[in-house]
Amino acid sequence: DYFDTEPQRLLSLESCVRLTARRWRDVVDGDLAVMARLEQQRGTPADDGTRALELRYEELLADTDGQRRRIYEFLELDPAAARELATWDLTLPGIPETQQRGFFRKGIS
Repeated sequence: DYFDTEPQRLLSLESCVRLTARRWRDVVDGDLAVMARLEQQRGTPADDGTRALELRYEELLADTDGQRRRIYEFLELDPAAARELATWDLTLPGIPETQQRGFFRKGIS
C-alpha cells in the first residue's frame, strides 16, 4: 500500500501535511465547542435534549468491550443484548483475508 511504501514522499509535502493538520484541528475544535455548549445548556431552558458522547479511537482499540458498553449505555440499550464481536462482520479490529483491498482500517493506532 502506498502509505506503507512511500511515507517519506507523502510527509515531504509539507504544505499538504500542514493544510490537512489545520483542517483536522478545525474539525476537532468545532466538535469540542459543540460538546461544551451542550454541557453548558444541560438542565437550562436551552436544553433540547441533544446529547453527545466523546469516543476516542485509541480507547476503543485498547478497551473495545468497555467502550462498547459505554456506547450502548449512552444509547440507553442493554449491552448484554448485543451479539459477540467478530472479525468476519468487521466488528473486531483486523481485516479478514477476503476484505484486504477494501476501505476498512486495520484496527491499529
